[in-house]
Amino acid sequence: MERERASQEFDTGQAARPLTVLVVEDDPDARETLGVVLEMDGLRVIGAATVAAALAAGHSEASIDLLVTDLTLPDGRGDTVALALEQRHPSMRSIFLSGGPELALNPRQRYLSKPARMGAILREVHALLEA
Repeated sequence: MERERASQEFDTGQAARPLTVLVVEDDPDARETLGVVLEMDGLRVIGAATVAAALAAGHSEASIDLLVTDLTLPDGRGDTVALALEQRHPSMRSIFLSGGPELALNPRQRYLSKPARMGAILREVHALLEA
């Protein structure tokens, strides 16, 4: 367990900080559940329900390490959020959740079909953050 926790902190040369995950999901229950699971795994979680809220959060945060987003949101698409936030957070990784067809992904991105099991999401989170 200690090894897992240590892998989820970033050494800034001063004090380690917990990795920050931005969860973008318009379903409040799904957003809350995913947030709780990720927090229990030692991650700092910020939640957003829309593209606009996600962009605002991403631009106000010093660092976003991982974006976990639904692809279909009330005011746009999750891949648009990823593209916009990668400008401010170039090392950010992304996990896209959707019931639709897969996207073309780069090595720092993953796609999971909805409904995705929490175990599968956590495996992808760990795989991306440890890469």
